[in-house]
Amino acid sequence: MMVQNDTQLAQPATLASIPTMPSNASKVVEPVYATIYEVPKVAVAPSPAPQAVQSTSKTIAVMKPVTTKPVIAEVNTPAQSSTPLRSVASAKPSNDGLLLASNSTQPTVTQEANESSMQVQHVELTHRQMADKAIERANKALESNDFEGASAEFQTALRYVPEDENTRRKLAALYYGNNQVRKSAELLEEGIRINKNSTALRMSLAGILLKEEQPEAALSSLGYLPDDVTDKYLAMRAALAQKLKNNEWALQSYQMLSQRDPENGRWWLGLGIQQERSAQLKEAKESYTKALTMVGLSSQSQAFIRDRINVLKSLDQGAD
Repeated sequence: MMVQNDTQLAQPATLASIPTMPSNASKVVEPVYATIYEVPKVAVAPSPAPQAVQSTSKTIAVMKPVTTKPVIAEVNTPAQSSTPLRSVASAKPSNDGLLLASNSTQPTVTQEANESSMQVQHVELTHRQMADKAIERANKALESNDFEGASAEFQTALRYVPEDENTRRKLAALYYGNNQVRKSAELLEEGIRINKNSTALRMSLAGILLKEEQPEAALSSLGYLPDDVTDKYLAMRAALAQKLKNNEWALQSYQMLSQRDPENGRWWLGLGIQQERSAQLKEAKESYTKALTMVGLSSQSQAFIRDRINVLKSLDQGAD
């Protein structure tokens, strides 16, 4: 590396003594010794490695007016960073006329502006969804025989969706199975107040009361005829009313059943019994006769029907 200052030439790696030259200002020109440190190579990955730069120390004698101490240019190597860097050693003249080495550090990879970002979205669950999660936890608790945990989760589900009849019936059965009869009945009655047309809740309540030997209370829960009354509901209502000799409800129920399912002999048999109790003897004999023509009746029931028909015939003859 050579540096030319005016008419003087300084060659690298040599130290030259320059004699004093006459000057109009009669100033003494002293030789100045400058030690130049070139920056060693900085390894860079994954960018291609630049030409290896050996660390050398060179002493250069230059002419500089009124300088009494050598000028030392030092270059500090920056600390290693996570961003790949490329070091470029270059020579540039300083303000004092010395050839100094400069270290230019530049990132080789530009960070992309469109960095991936995480978005947090608030999702609000509906009452139905929260109830379903509670039911799921309740079922898991039941698998572990955790009665208290299952009861608490079913109650949570009913707080979110009080009209959920399946969950209400499950919780009522859970209470009854653990000898909490009163809580079971009250839970079902609460559901009936919410939906008076619920045949499922009324039948569940009647079933519990029958097991507790309270048939009158059971029939009371079946007294109302819902809009979408089912055959199963009517059959339970009819049989219980007939047993308790509530002829009005029994007759009403069997009439509806025989109209809905005229091929069922049981409904005609029940209707005949209720008509006979209500002194509708002619209608009773007709209902008994239809029952005999239907399949599905036991031999005992068929014998009962024939006996009642004979009795009604004798009554007709006596009346004549």
